[in-house]
Formats: sequence, C-alpha cells, structure tokens
Amino acid sequence: MPENPMLPRPVRNIAAKFMLFGVTVSLSLAAQQEPMEPTVARGKFSAWPFALVERGDNVVRLKGPGDQPATSPPQAWQSPFTLTATDPIYSTGVLFPGSNPPTIDAMSTGNDVIPAANSVGTPAVGLANFNWLALAVTVKNGGTGKNPSILWQEQGKYGSRTGASVLSYYFDGSIGINPRLVDKTVLEASRNHLGYASTSSNDINAMDYGIGLMTCNEGPNLDPLIYTTNEFFFSVTREWANSNSTVAFARHPGTTAAPSLPPHAGTIYRLEWNENATATAGAWSAPEEFVPASDLFWNGYVEESVNDFDVDMLAVCPLTNTIIYSTSRETLGAPSQLMIYTIGGPNPPV
Repeated sequence: MPENPMLPRPVRNIAAKFMLFGVTVSLSLAAQQEPMEPTVARGKFSAWPFALVERGDNVVRLKGPGDQPATSPPQAWQSPFTLTATDPIYSTGVLFPGSNPPTIDAMSTGNDVIPAANSVGTPAVGLANFNWLALAVTVKNGGTGKNPSILWQEQGKYGSRTGASVLSYYFDGSIGINPRLVDKTVLEASRNHLGYASTSSNDINAMDYGIGLMTCNEGPNLDPLIYTTNEFFFSVTREWANSNSTVAFARHPGTTAAPSLPPHAGTIYRLEWNENATATAGAWSAPEEFVPASDLFWNGYVEESVNDFDVDMLAVCPLTNTIIYSTSRETLGAPSQLMIYTIGGPNPPV
C-alpha cells in the first residue's frame, strides 16, 4: 500500500516565492531523515495543503490536502477547526484591518528550514538534518519550457495558462528519498489538480506550506513540522507600493509606535500574532519593517526608486537566521534573482 503523504513525519519544510528568468515561482525547501514515497508520477508535496495568493490579490486562499475537487479552486482562508485566541487567523480582514489591505507579493510563516549556505550561496544538502532539498515552483501565465520539460508538457495542456501548475526540483546530492527524484524536476499539481478550470486565467503569486499544515492538521502531530505559529512575513507589490507611497504603512523594527514608514516593494515586513490582543480574541500587530530594501539590495540602491526593487519570493528560517528571497530585477543592487541573506551575519546577500 502506498504511504500516505499526509501522515506526520519528522520532516521540515518551507515554501516561498521568487522570480526566475522572468517567471514567478514558488520555493519549497524540505529536509528530512526518513523517506516518504511520492504519488505516482508526482512529487512529495502533491498531497500537501498550502496557502496561496493569486496575482494582484490580497486574499490568502487555502488549497486542502490532496487534489481540489473539479472546478472548485482554493477559496479564502478559513479554519475547519474551532479556533482559540492562540490560533492565528489568516483572513484578509484580520491580517490587515482597514479599508486598504496591501497586495501581497510574497509570504512566509517562518517555518522554512534552510540549510547553511557557503560563500557563493550553495546550500549544504545531504548533511545532518538536511538530507534532501526540494524547490517547488509555479510559473506565471505565459511561462514557457523547452521540450520535453514538465513545463513544456503543461504548456501543451493549458497553453499560456501555466500560472497554476506546481513543479518541483529535487536537488542533486539529496539522500533518504526515492533515487528517481534526485536531480529531477517533477509535477506536483496541474491547474486542474488545484480545482481551476483549464480555460481559467488564475495565476498563483505567493505560496506557503506552513499555513496549509497549521490549518489542516491541528494538534500535536504538527510538532515536527511547525516551528513558529505567531509570525507572518510578507512583501507588497510594486504597483501597490507606488499607489500608496504617502501611506504610513509600517513601524520601525522593535517598536510599538504607530506606523510611520511608507510601503516599499523591496522591504520584508513582519506581523506578530498577539493572543491577548483583546479580552476575547487575538490579533495581528501592525506591519513592522523586518529587513529593509537597503539591506537586501546593496549596489545601486536608491531609496526613492520603489519601482526598481521588489521581493517576489520569500522564505524565512529563524533556526539559521537565513532568508531566501528574489527580485524580478537583476540589475540595480541584486547579485542574482535568487539570493540568500543572513540576518546579523556576513553581508551583502549572495
């Protein structure tokens, strides 16, 4: 009998988003000591729940375990369990109270376990708790692949509507998984597996597996999977930052003062869940500047040039103080579209 990929195992995982060669993708890094068989012809994450944000939107949606029912795409986040004040809520009105919620470009709950990287940014795979590493991606609509790649096959099925197909690459050097996955790119989910119609134009812009796991598997079985439940890291789109350039959006880090900083598409922001926010319920803090654009984009950084920088992929690892992120621009201040930044460590990013 095939192993159920939703059974709790000592696995550490992350999800995030980035731009690669002009297409939006989502990152999933995972490390585990025990093998777990993939679904036939699909990868290890094919049955996992995850949260997503569609392009140009501010609504966190939930893809449940397994495949979505036909023509039933992910809907706005809600929990199937009775929530207490300790349980974070990821609906838009709770994440961002008010009439002008930001358009999310990338997000992470901080449950991203990233192996240490060397001086040129190569992560250590096959060592200690980091036995295998995987990169799950969703390309934006219009993304094309070369024959006979998985993306090329998806393009054959959906034409230019490839923005809701999830693919994954399992890093060379990974151990403890089926050898046929190592150094291979496989399909995790097609547009139809996510419940989107073949002719729809829905385009995934941001992903996070942590929200999916916390939402769909409430309880102590999550202990090996989830490391933090009270943080939400995110970035905003350049379009939203530009149209709200005079808004007092975020506060300075480490303060409880009212927000005074305008939004910047190249900055990583943080929310913290306060379970004692009111007498009856918890609430998220105001956005706080977590890592400013000036730290993430060194060469050629210009404070006023909001259009020149954005963070469109994000994975935050509190265990190693490591952030993986990317930008859609490779020129002004970014050594690459996919970068690793160490909080409080050697900089600039690589």
